[in-house]
Amino acid sequence: MIKKLHIIITLFIFLILLPAAINGQEMIVSGKATDAATKMALPGVSISVKEEPGKGTITDLNGEFELSVLSGQNLVFSYVGYKTMEVMVKGTDRLNIELEENIQDIAEVVIVGTSMKKSDLTGAVATVSAESLDEIPTGNVNQALQGKIPGVYIQNNPRPGSKASIKIRGNNSLQYGTNPIFVVDGLVIDGGFDNLNPDDIASIEVLKDASATAIYGSRGANGVVVITTRKGTRGGGQIFYDSWFGVQEFTREMPLLGGSDTYDLRVDAYANAYMDRNPTADRERYIERSLTNENPVKNLIFSKEELDAYMNGETYSWLDTIVQKGFQQNHAVGFSGGNDDGNYYISFNYNQQVGQLVQSKYDRYSGKVNLEQQVKPWFKAGTFNTFIITDEKPVVNENMFITALRASPLLPVSGEYWYMREGKIDNQSSSNPLRDLTIDRDIHSNRLMSSSYLQIKPLRELSFRSTFSVDLAQGENYSYYPTTSTQSYKSTYDGQSIQVKSKTMNWQWDNSLTYDRTFDQVHRVSLLLGTNISYYGYNYNQQNANGYNNDLFSYMYSHGASDKENFYLASNFTSYSIMSALARFNYSYDTRYYITFTGRYDGSSRFGPSNKWGFFPSVAGSWNIHREQFMDNVEFISRLKLRLGYGIAGNQNIPNYGYLTLYNPSISLESNILTNSGRYGNPFLRWERQEQLNVGIDISLAENRINMTLDLFNIINEDLLMQRSTAPSSGYLSMLDNIGAMRNRGVEFMVDAAIISARDFSWDLTFNIAADRNRVKRLYGDLEEIYNLGGYSNNEIQREGNIFLGESVNTIYVYEFDRIVQESDMEYVNTLELGSRVVKPGDILPADRDENGIINDLDRYVVGKTDPDFYGGLSTSLVYRNLKFSANINYSVGGRRISYLYETLMGSIGTSAAHADLINRWTPENTDTNIPRAFSEGGRFGLGEVDWTIQDASFLRLSAATLSYTFGNQWFGAGFMKNLTVYVVGNNLITLTKYKGYDPENGDWYPTSRMVGAGLKIGI
Repeated sequence: MIKKLHIIITLFIFLILLPAAINGQEMIVSGKATDAATKMALPGVSISVKEEPGKGTITDLNGEFELSVLSGQNLVFSYVGYKTMEVMVKGTDRLNIELEENIQDIAEVVIVGTSMKKSDLTGAVATVSAESLDEIPTGNVNQALQGKIPGVYIQNNPRPGSKASIKIRGNNSLQYGTNPIFVVDGLVIDGGFDNLNPDDIASIEVLKDASATAIYGSRGANGVVVITTRKGTRGGGQIFYDSWFGVQEFTREMPLLGGSDTYDLRVDAYANAYMDRNPTADRERYIERSLTNENPVKNLIFSKEELDAYMNGETYSWLDTIVQKGFQQNHAVGFSGGNDDGNYYISFNYNQQVGQLVQSKYDRYSGKVNLEQQVKPWFKAGTFNTFIITDEKPVVNENMFITALRASPLLPVSGEYWYMREGKIDNQSSSNPLRDLTIDRDIHSNRLMSSSYLQIKPLRELSFRSTFSVDLAQGENYSYYPTTSTQSYKSTYDGQSIQVKSKTMNWQWDNSLTYDRTFDQVHRVSLLLGTNISYYGYNYNQQNANGYNNDLFSYMYSHGASDKENFYLASNFTSYSIMSALARFNYSYDTRYYITFTGRYDGSSRFGPSNKWGFFPSVAGSWNIHREQFMDNVEFISRLKLRLGYGIAGNQNIPNYGYLTLYNPSISLESNILTNSGRYGNPFLRWERQEQLNVGIDISLAENRINMTLDLFNIINEDLLMQRSTAPSSGYLSMLDNIGAMRNRGVEFMVDAAIISARDFSWDLTFNIAADRNRVKRLYGDLEEIYNLGGYSNNEIQREGNIFLGESVNTIYVYEFDRIVQESDMEYVNTLELGSRVVKPGDILPADRDENGIINDLDRYVVGKTDPDFYGGLSTSLVYRNLKFSANINYSVGGRRISYLYETLMGSIGTSAAHADLINRWTPENTDTNIPRAFSEGGRFGLGEVDWTIQDASFLRLSAATLSYTFGNQWFGAGFMKNLTVYVVGNNLITLTKYKGYDPENGDWYPTSRMVGAGLKIGI
């Protein structure tokens, strides 16, 4: 009996465990993925195992796939332009997967300009996925993009809340319209891309050539950055939470002379100047009596405080009093879900940056609501909304950091001084940074970006979509200069408040009709007809009030200002509009040949009546060579596409009302008068035109494990829009005009490789490089150069901003450094005509490049350009089971840069901080050096006038590194938590460069910081 009972129990347990054993059995699953309508094979369909993130494969050229999985696991099939499909593995039977086209997705892709499905693209487009953005925890999307896209050069601004500079394919205009536009869920915006919550972004596509940007017409002339935000997905509701914290410190410190060396430098500088004036005098006696005398009354160059500091061996750091540890934190929470009839996505984000300068701070609050609903089988509606609130406490004085850094190390730190003291002299152009800290500044902004659409689909092939979008921004900028501030003291304001309130309201209405049909399974035709109306309005009001009796209320109570006669009021209201009609025709044959025709007719209110309208066509084609029969036996190549595109783009990004002569009202002798704005109206202004040619090739090898893209482009710009000077006799200073032509050529290359793709370990590597060269081909009249004049006399040629025929746009124009003059060189020096300059042993001598015995402006030359010769990035990701390491590197090579900070520190005469390189300055005992002697007076050639100080701005930066571990759902069983990821992250960890300023990319006025932090992500 007992034995039978034992057999029954064993059999019962076996029957219970049998399904689990079957489900846990590993098997090889194969199948084919096809289009549900055409039954054509779909190559490149992504197949992933839902229960094992990172495990999967893709279909081959014939749509076939094979994968080792466990019974009971779920396979997820996804393909651009098709609905995602999920299938559970129940046995070893062959799977025939039929994917249905997601017509709505295809239409949306067309509307935002990415031209059909990814496989159908004919233009130059680069895509960055949400997964790639997630590799760099940051509150700034630009930082996550940096170095990831060939041909896109991003320079981040390290100040909290500041915007980055983005250029696509270099410089394509001389003065106006050099930046790309940004399209967020169909809404075209000119700025504010930095403020988006990175957790909300599903993908970013960068459109680079005329074929890809043509649907945006004039606004896409300098490239388009298309941002698609997340939507809810089919299935149960999901919740995510992402949080990270980080501390910041400056990436480097400037090597400065200490107090004792600064003392010696000042003595040397003043002694050298005295001896130049009195060549037969006793140098040492002069130094002893007038420069190093311990009696501050008899000492000509040192104050009592400085002499005491020198005697006591003190070195003071003013910079330490205004800097602090920086801090960042970010919190994002989101909710999403959906079914066959609709979806929703809701998120909230808080980002805070506490800057490294005392009192600088930035807070951003944002929310997002995306909703879509299939109201009827033929009618769908949706809305995408983002609201952003920012509160910023900016650096109270733009020069505060540099002023504190340049303060003499012999000057005791004190808030007593109104101005920074340099020896016994107050520098009235340099306010005390400790008093600057009493300035109260606040900047607030609110922004709503909303895009809502209705889509009617009367037929399977026909779709009509109408979208209305609005971008509303309000800004408030408040400043208060208390009675204790240097600015108030200098201008006798006795306290001043400044209030500026602004409003920007942009709206656009887009309508499109799309027809998409496939004939005989091989001919696919798509036609898009559309219209657009856009309006952009801006206004501001400003109020300055002076004469506060106390500083108790800051800027908040301007009624308390007593100096009513010196109130200042200002305001302005401007607007412009664009109206457009567009058409796009796509044809593909047998997934092998694709051709796209696009035409857009734009009208802009920025031009006069006779030149408002411009027509901008483009044509592009591609050939999927790997789909040809002669490639059937070439198994190593899984994709080979050739692309060719040509188009004309326009530019209208000039100041409003440029075709009119503007007059401003003013008061003179108690009478109202009208005065011209200084700019003469040009009614003949016309569109700037760009002819763009792009040739590209896409190659995938080894079953798409290696993917390469190469693009070559040539851009010719005609009728360039810029401001030029007018004859003084005209009574105007300048006018807008169409001037000359320029050319821009370049190459872009990108490769990504799945170097190792095993079950437990994978290693991916992506590398990109780009180079572009622009040349000015023609100016107006017979001009060969346009100089940028400025300086003290407003008539001095500046080093930057000049335009030369045959040269790049962003050049640096200086003298060539010849030598540091020695005694043996004086015979040659005396034969030169130096104008008002005097050159003695130890001084800089520029090269006489034209060898005519005269050193003047004709000896200047273009030493280089600020644009790099080539640039790019490298990203890598290593995954071992649930452990992941990712790193991003960006680089720039060949660009030159002026470091005003380094020049200032090298030009020190010891009354302010000095660079440590000055230890090796020229003296009669140290003549083997290229650093000039110290000299306290003018009349010499300065370091900033020659190419000696022009810096090589090349760099290689480890911009981000992240190490994360994911606890999958196997850790939580059937609990509410889906996954948990913890990570540590570092930004700007290492920078390799020869640049002697603070940072070769971001400059010197607010140094770049490195951040080290930690975070977590939770999925529910």
